[in-house]
Amino acid sequence: MTAGDGIPTTSALPENAYKKLGPGESYTPMVPAASPVAETTWRSVLWGLLLCVIFTVASAYSGLKVGQVMEAAIPISILAIGLARVYARRSTLLENVIITSIGGTSGAVVAGAIFTLPALYSLQLNPHPVQTIFICLAGGCLGILFLIPLRRYFVREMHGEFPYPEATAITEVLVTGEKGGSQAKLLLQATAIAGVYDFLVTTFQVWKEYIDLQFVPVMKTLAEKARVATSFDAVAFILGLGYVMGLRSSMVLVAGGVLANFVLVPLIWMVGQHLPGMAVAPGAIPIAEMSASQIFRGYVRFIGVGAIATAGIFGIIKSLRIVAGSFGIAVKAFRAGKGGTEDRTDRDIPIMAILVGVIVAALAVAVFFGSLESSI
Repeated sequence: MTAGDGIPTTSALPENAYKKLGPGESYTPMVPAASPVAETTWRSVLWGLLLCVIFTVASAYSGLKVGQVMEAAIPISILAIGLARVYARRSTLLENVIITSIGGTSGAVVAGAIFTLPALYSLQLNPHPVQTIFICLAGGCLGILFLIPLRRYFVREMHGEFPYPEATAITEVLVTGEKGGSQAKLLLQATAIAGVYDFLVTTFQVWKEYIDLQFVPVMKTLAEKARVATSFDAVAFILGLGYVMGLRSSMVLVAGGVLANFVLVPLIWMVGQHLPGMAVAPGAIPIAEMSASQIFRGYVRFIGVGAIATAGIFGIIKSLRIVAGSFGIAVKAFRAGKGGTEDRTDRDIPIMAILVGVIVAALAVAVFFGSLESSI
């Protein structure tokens, strides 16, 4: 099968796409390096920027509300395939990759912002909105510049060894793009239904956004006697977020909620009720006088934050070998003093340009933090 410009196309990846390459074996990309296929075009860049803006807003809302940023690249890849049908010349696979790559950065940048910038306000530094935009831009540039030298290690040297689930799903969507039109239509229909549902809940409050099970007599008794209480959000985007995250990740979050509300909160109350009249830091009132939600906010939430930090530390320790290997490849690239071959699949920004960009971005970040003044 060939595309309109005569370039061979296929709807399936090569057999060794997700397998570790054997000695002397090489991976042949779906779009050959010598093929003059449209890639970075006005179409791909503008659609990528527009979808990046839309999903940045959605990811920020999701992250601030439930502490979980959505993987925007998956729905964006579906929309990219659907948008290809709008034009007389359908978008190429590489154009759809550009759209997905630009739009998918929304989740990464938003996560870096909403999980760190609130600390500046907690420290009474109160950055100006222009400053927050600037620091996000500088951080995004630093991340991209640091990743460029590591591309060969993760893409070529470690081929097939780290099949990231989300990236695998995105790749399959883009490659099997003939079904993209119907998928995009279904995605837009689901978005419309979810929008109407959440609009009725949050604006007109036709029913409660949070469902508290204390209307059940047994649950109310447990909440009063043992501080065993639970509630959950009845908004559509959380259901969609769980679908995008997958069953395993969603079940991990549910297990954490069960542990926090049905084990840790009652346990802290059982111990703290024997300390009447005495507040235990960081709580401001005695535990015996606290409700389940107050115990959660005052104690259990900090346990969860510590668990997340500990998991991150263990993740870094486990990845040290991979990081060392990737930086080894990067050092060799710097010593070589060039960005790669002339093949389309192996071209990089010149090493000196990357180095200058890193220095400029780092200095910009230093100036930003130096300009912050406490309002205390």
